[in-house]
Amino acid sequence: GSDTGGITVASKSDIILDGPINSRGGTVSICAGDATCEGGTNNGASIIDGNQGAVVTAKAISLSADGSVGGVAVPNAANPDVKTPVAVSLLGAASGANAIVATAADGVVSLKTASSLLIEKITAGGNPMNGAGIVTLDAAGSIAAAPTASFIYNADKAAGAYIQAPRVNLTATTGSIGSTSNP
Repeated sequence: GSDTGGITVASKSDIILDGPINSRGGTVSICAGDATCEGGTNNGASIIDGNQGAVVTAKAISLSADGSVGGVAVPNAANPDVKTPVAVSLLGAASGANAIVATAADGVVSLKTASSLLIEKITAGGNPMNGAGIVTLDAAGSIAAAPTASFIYNADKAAGAYIQAPRVNLTATTGSIGSTSNP
């Protein structure tokens, strides 16, 4: 639903975001790939921003892919060099509530937001020399670890919030990255 409930999308192949996805009162979960969604063999499927107006908006967001989450060119695009991040709007992040999870099994995680990001878990596997294993987060506000009370997707609250990848790029244009109380 647009104002309540949740939205779940699962596909064994690429998912191309071509418009807004809104669950203002709930969650959005998007999963691309046979291994990530079904427990099969990694087929490299990715979540791709196919339209710069496509924004995923929710209180909690989970994005998982065999390949990449953002940072991938649209297949058969006129300009294959354009690799846009997935745009997200995490409602409540500025006040310290709600969180995002993003997992790229063998690829990159590339996310942008016009506000702040609260991280539950962000991971990217693979070798940066091959263009994988890179996390890039670009926030107009702050980037911070979510309090474990905000965790929805990660059952292991003892691990705390984290970003894990061989290479991590964080940009918080008008805010901070982490905090002394919750780095």
